[in-house]
Amino acid sequence: MMYTLTCDRRQFVELIAKRKPLRVGDGCITEDLERVALSNDEVIVVWKRPAFDSFVFPNAIIVSERSTTEFLAWVSTYFRHIRPFTAHCRVLTPSTARLAMHSIESPPNLNLGSADVGLIVAEAAAYCVGKTAPSRVSYSGFSRTLSFAVSESVWRYAVSQSTYNLLLDSVRDGWLSARKATSQPSLALTPIEISEVWSTLMDSAGEETLVGCDSGFVGALRGVRKGGLASNDALTQLFSQLENMRSLGESLGGPREGRVNAVETAVRELRRGPDSTRKLRAFILGFMASRVQPGSLDHLPLLFPLAGELPQCLLWYGAFAGLSPEASVDNFGDGCGLLIRRELGRSIHWLDRPSCDIALSELLVLLGDRLSPRPVLPTLVSGTLTVEIFPKIATSVKWLDHVDESGGESQKATYKGNKLFSEDSRFIETLTELARKLNENSMALDAICRNFGGPVGEQSLKGRKRRK
Repeated sequence: MMYTLTCDRRQFVELIAKRKPLRVGDGCITEDLERVALSNDEVIVVWKRPAFDSFVFPNAIIVSERSTTEFLAWVSTYFRHIRPFTAHCRVLTPSTARLAMHSIESPPNLNLGSADVGLIVAEAAAYCVGKTAPSRVSYSGFSRTLSFAVSESVWRYAVSQSTYNLLLDSVRDGWLSARKATSQPSLALTPIEISEVWSTLMDSAGEETLVGCDSGFVGALRGVRKGGLASNDALTQLFSQLENMRSLGESLGGPREGRVNAVETAVRELRRGPDSTRKLRAFILGFMASRVQPGSLDHLPLLFPLAGELPQCLLWYGAFAGLSPEASVDNFGDGCGLLIRRELGRSIHWLDRPSCDIALSELLVLLGDRLSPRPVLPTLVSGTLTVEIFPKIATSVKWLDHVDESGGESQKATYKGNKLFSEDSRFIETLTELARKLNENSMALDAICRNFGGPVGEQSLKGRKRRK
C-alpha cells in the first residue's frame, strides 16, 4: 500500500517549497502502478504512509519514461538547497518503479550457499595482489566490488534464470558508469569476466542448463553444491580438454600436501595457452585450488601468481569455496564475512529512505555540466561517495571533498593508482591497536614499580650510578 498524488511541476514546486501538508482527498491509496501514463510535465508523488497533519518529504517521485535526466536537471535548478535530491527520495520511471515494487523483502532460497560472499572476497583479492593480504581488507573495500552489487540484486529481486541476465546487465552497466563518471582507475578484472562467472553460478542454482552456458562448468558447480565434489563425468569432460591435466586431476583425492603440489604444478602448466582455452584454464585452476581445503578461502595465495594472466581463476575459487557444504567462507577476515552476509540480507523496502549519498542518474546530471564547477556533495563517510546504481542496489567510489577545479595536478592525483580501496586501512588499524596495548603495558609496569618500590626498590636505586 502507498499514497500517491499526481500533479504537474508547478504544483510539485509549491508542495515542496512551501512544505504543505496533504489534505484529505488530494491523493489516493493504491497497491500498484500497472496502468500509469504520464505526460512530460506530470509527476506522481509517492509516500509510504500519508501524513495529513504536517509536511512529510516524499519517498519517491515517478516521472515519465526517458525523462529522468531532464527532471533531475530541472530539480537541481529549483531546489538548490536539496542537493542531492536523490539522497532523500528515489526518482523512478513507471517501469523501474514496477520492478522495484515486486522486489522481495525476505532472503530467498538461492541454493548458492556462501558463493556470493566467496565471490566478493575473491574479487577484492584480485585487486590487492602485491599490495596487502585479503584478510586485511576492510568492509568498505569489499562493498565496492561489482560482486557485492550483483549479490544485492540476487538477494533483493526475485528474478527467474531466464530474466536474470537483464538485471545483471543493468547493475553491471550502472556500476561501471559510476566508476567512469568519478574517474576511478581500471581494475584487474573486467566487468564482463565477473558477469560470466555470476551467470554460470546462477545457472547452476537451477535444475536445467540454459542455452549458451557451458554444461561442464555448470555440472561441476552443481556437483559441489549438492555433494561437495564434482561428478566424475563433469571432471572428465573438463580435464580431457587440456593436455597433461588428467593426472593432476586424479591427485586431488590424495593428502593435502599432494593437493598443494598439484595446484602449484597446474599454475606452472596453465599459465600460458591459447586464448580459446583461457576461461577453461581459469575454471580448472579455481576448482583445483578449492579442493586443497574445501569450503575455505585460506589458499587464495596459491593463485596469486596468475592474478595477472588468469584473474578469473580467483573468482572460480571463491565460487567453489562458497558452494561447498562445509563452507566456512562467512568466517573470513575475523568476522568481515559475517558482516557482508548481514548487509546482503538486510530487508529494504523500495519506499524506505535511500541510504546512499546520491543516485547514479543525478550524479551523471551534476557531473555532465562541464561549464559548472565540480559539485560539493555531503557524504556520510569522508572521502567516499555511495551511489545507488539501481533501486536498492548501491556501490561506493572514492570522492574527495575538495579538488582543484582548474583540472590541475591535484585533481589528476585524486584517484592515482590501480586501487579499489586503500590497502593501508587495516595496517593503520593494526598499528593503532599495537600502540594501545603498549601504552596499557607501560601503565601496568609503572603501577608495579610504585607498589613494590619500598625499601627494596630504594636500595636498588641507591646502588645505581648514573652515567655521565
